[in-house]
Parts: sequence; structure tokens; C-alpha cells
Amino acid sequence: MLHQPGVGYPSEKYKMMTFTVHGTREDAEKALARKLLEIGDGNLIEPVKMTFGEYLEYWLSEYVSSLRSKTQRWYTQIVRNHVIPALGRIQLDKLNPLHLQRYLRQIQRLDSNGEPTGGELSPNTIHNHYRTLHAALGQAVKCRILDPDPLR
Repeated sequence: MLHQPGVGYPSEKYKMMTFTVHGTREDAEKALARKLLEIGDGNLIEPVKMTFGEYLEYWLSEYVSSLRSKTQRWYTQIVRNHVIPALGRIQLDKLNPLHLQRYLRQIQRLDSNGEPTGGELSPNTIHNHYRTLHAALGQAVKCRILDPDPLR
């Protein structure tokens, strides 16, 4: 029997989605169940093909630009001098907690210009880096560019 266009098939085109699960078959089945639930709820977020560095530049121009000038300078300095050189090449949808933990450990050994030091940055400075990452990633989640916040 030959297929006649529009007969027996919905008129809408289907969209195919693939994802990889590392682990057991049970892990894959659980991940599939979560994806199906997200699709059914309308909460499925499709990964955006941009690097973390590209997203951060977008975040600086769109969101940070509305903050006080001192806050803008602080966020811009942290992002451009530290975060983008360290994490900017990573695809946004591939960013994970290990990348961020490694980054936060690494900055403890750098000065404000990104140069290695013999000492450590103050806990307050490290916390400011964390706050910057948290704000940027939180905005990505809010805009449905990223799910979930990898910093958590």
C-alpha cells in the first residue's frame, strides 16, 4: 500500500530529540521518564548552541547594563578577566558543577589580574566570583536558556 500525503498521519511535523545517559539501563529509563514528563508539562528546554563565554557577554550587555555602574564594573571585571578565559569555551549546555568547582578552586590562587600568586584571594573575593556565576546562571535558567543551574 502506498502512503498518501496527509492520510493517516498528523499534519504537524514531528520533532526528534536525542540525549545520552551515562549509567545503567535503569538510569536511562528514569531519564527518559523525566524527559517525557517535561514534554507533557510543556517545560522542556532545548539546549542552546552557544558557549558559556558567548552567553556571559550577552548577559553583561542585556542584564548587567541596567545595574549600578560600580556593580557593572565588578561583574565585567570578574567575567572578562577570570570566568571567560577559564570557562568561556565550554558549550553552555555542557557546563556542569565540576567545571565550576574547579574554577572556584583555581581562582583562589590568582590575583585580581588573573596572575598566579603565592597566597590566596580573600573569602569575600571568592564569594563575589560565586555570586557573579550564580547571578549569570540564574538568569540563564530564568530565560529558559539553561536547565538547571549547574552551580547548585
